[in-house]
Amino acid sequence: MMYIEIFNGLGKTTLARHLYEHKADEGPFSGQKVWICLSENFDVVRLLKEMVESITKTPCELKNTGAIIGKLEENLKGKKLFLVLDDVWNNDKHLWDSLKSQLQSIGVLAGSVILITTRSNDVAKKACASDLHKLKGLWKEDGWALLKQLVSFDSSFDDVGRRILDKCKGVPLAIKAIGGILQLMENHSDWYQIEKSKVWEIQHHDDDNYIMSSLLLSYNHFKYVSLKQCFALCAIFPKDRIMMMLRYYYVY
Repeated sequence: MMYIEIFNGLGKTTLARHLYEHKADEGPFSGQKVWICLSENFDVVRLLKEMVESITKTPCELKNTGAIIGKLEENLKGKKLFLVLDDVWNNDKHLWDSLKSQLQSIGVLAGSVILITTRSNDVAKKACASDLHKLKGLWKEDGWALLKQLVSFDSSFDDVGRRILDKCKGVPLAIKAIGGILQLMENHSDWYQIEKSKVWEIQHHDDDNYIMSSLLLSYNHFKYVSLKQCFALCAIFPKDRIMMMLRYYYVY
């Protein structure tokens, strides 16, 4: 029943979303499909309740684990399940064993798929993944095509543009961030400042300096101070926190 794929690298959520939206109704992926974003909050009961809510399209008020399992069994027994767990950080084998035990008790058909996206190889090991797919960056020409979609410039700046692109290591997010900076620069000669920036030399955790450097450059080149303040404020909130934007009206 358990078939687990791990996408560790860049664009993993995008690829998983493509499979979920376009392939989950075909061949071995056909059946009931559920998408859950976990991040650092890996709680088995919460996960099962979110599965119920995704399948039934209604809030799950059940508190008893047995009742939640019963509801899942009612909707999944005799069916194939395509479950995506996005952005997983949990490497507690006990919790993984608990989740697999609960899912196996539901009685879904053989050939069901659990697809996990994660940055951590340790997560893959603790989840006992049967297949590992580690994504790599874009090919140079694909990265170049993406950058040129974002920025219009004279061919005389191709060389510096390609050197900046090399620093992004083929990461779509990094290329888009850099593309946003270059697009706003009225003088293409300023591109050399981006290429020579010391920010590229900053070392970050998990060897993702090319991603963080591009994002930091993008942040540093915001034209409006208010945008920097907004991003700094958002940084204090934990991952996946639901944020409510309030609009205030003043009457004089």
